[in-house]
Amino acid sequence: MGLFSSLSKAAQTFVEDLNTPESFKKGQKFEDYVRNVIFTRDRYKLLSRTHSYDQNHKDYVLESLNPDFKFECVKTKKQFHVEAKFRSWFYNGGLEIFSNDQFKRLKELNKKEDVFVAIGIDNEPDYPTYVCLVPMKDIKSRFLSEEFLEDYDIASNVSISPKRLWQLVNLNDVMPAAKNKQKDKNSGYCIRCQKRINLNIEYPLCKDCYKEWNKYKNYEYKEKFCHICGEKNNSTLLKPVCYNCYKKHIV
Repeated sequence: MGLFSSLSKAAQTFVEDLNTPESFKKGQKFEDYVRNVIFTRDRYKLLSRTHSYDQNHKDYVLESLNPDFKFECVKTKKQFHVEAKFRSWFYNGGLEIFSNDQFKRLKELNKKEDVFVAIGIDNEPDYPTYVCLVPMKDIKSRFLSEEFLEDYDIASNVSISPKRLWQLVNLNDVMPAAKNKQKDKNSGYCIRCQKRINLNIEYPLCKDCYKEWNKYKNYEYKEKFCHICGEKNNSTLLKPVCYNCYKKHIV
């Protein structure tokens, strides 16, 4: 490609970016994150993806009413859809995720094929603090409470395994006792308030305490509890577990 062709393409890209609303830019960044981090190429084959804002602005493609992605699991050969949503933070104890029409479309589609909703929360859409992956069959309304979403937290920095993906589909089909046992196994404690949260040493604060911590971002600020056992401990974001738990679970 010649110099003038390169400059022309760069100028066109700049104009397209300038004309794309900020909400769509965030949505596109989160979609890229979902593909590159959560549903990686080694585990999930991309079958389709909705068109960009620029394409639909010029000539709307009807297929864009479908979820953002359709994948095939390399291991199981099962096909499924993923709708990607990014939200800055919770409002009134939860998140409003869908319009009425989209909610109805996804519920109808889920009767034929599995549909998941990937939700990124906080920070930037290409590096969210929290990620939830919710099967559409478990969603009963357009508004999802923070308490509801806690069951569907997944790691935000690694690809989701097929085993974990299909476990989510059956999460609400297991007996309550078995579900609680599995939840206890994967839970830890907020190092500031001792609230039970998902076990993740990269994010050892509950959402409310994280919001407070995020005002100052002091990784060495002394907290009160061990993330794993919940006992009193001079924890920090850099060292969120006590010495005994470190030896037992990490070393």
